[in-house]
Amino acid sequence: MKYKIVVDSSCDLTADYLSGTGIDLAVVPFTVNVGDKEFVDDQNVDVSALLTALEKDSGKPISACPSPQAFIDELNGADKYFILTISSKLSGSYNSAVVAKNSHSNPSDVCVIDSKLAGCVQVLIVDKLVEMIKDEIDYGAICDRIYRYVNEQIDVLFTFKDYTNFIKNGRLTPMQAIVAQTLRITPICTGVEGEIKIVKKLLGSKRVYKEMLEMIKEEKEKYSFSKCVISHVDNLETAKEIEEEVKKLNLFSKTQVMPMRGLCTFYAMRKGIIIGFEKF
Repeated sequence: MKYKIVVDSSCDLTADYLSGTGIDLAVVPFTVNVGDKEFVDDQNVDVSALLTALEKDSGKPISACPSPQAFIDELNGADKYFILTISSKLSGSYNSAVVAKNSHSNPSDVCVIDSKLAGCVQVLIVDKLVEMIKDEIDYGAICDRIYRYVNEQIDVLFTFKDYTNFIKNGRLTPMQAIVAQTLRITPICTGVEGEIKIVKKLLGSKRVYKEMLEMIKEEKEKYSFSKCVISHVDNLETAKEIEEEVKKLNLFSKTQVMPMRGLCTFYAMRKGIIIGFEKF
């Protein structure tokens, strides 16, 4: 049985992530328009140039999700497919994937997964799919289990230095936007049922990363943890410091640090940090 995983580029992986596993991975790009410049979030995207353009732009940059055809074009070369997208409440990518599934000659061979989140959390979902495929679990059972995994066993915390594009693109409520724009308040956010929620508001930003780890430690009193992925925008030093602290606290059995792709960079902006983790 040949499997293929298709993700939209809200996932921070590149297409070579599964090299050597026998499982194909394809990344379907979003596009980001900043002024008169269009950035296609594919393997050639220049994240540094995107950041510079965003920081210079005073207008309203926008992102555009993949078309159904972009997903349809990837439904080849395998027997069974998984399509993983950004939260359906944040983008139309999930709807495009559903259209692609229904356009396939055998829709039952295509499993569309709403990640309910974005970014490094999707890395955890891809890893879980690979684990189940390698364990030779039945395709239908994998689909059932991955839905439960998404809904019950992954979580995320994130904080950004700049919430401008979240606000401009309506990803925060008016009250949340007021908090995010208040210079002395640093919000820590999570995802709840596919939507962005502010879970803590700190005065200043010095303690924000320690506070995020404290919140995870509190969760560990209720759950067992396994993997953690820390993604960043031009903030490798901080991401590595968080990883070292995670190891000292023995919170997770495995950690990964990776840069964000174009779409997550568009929202997180420079110095943004996202921590995605499993809980059981």
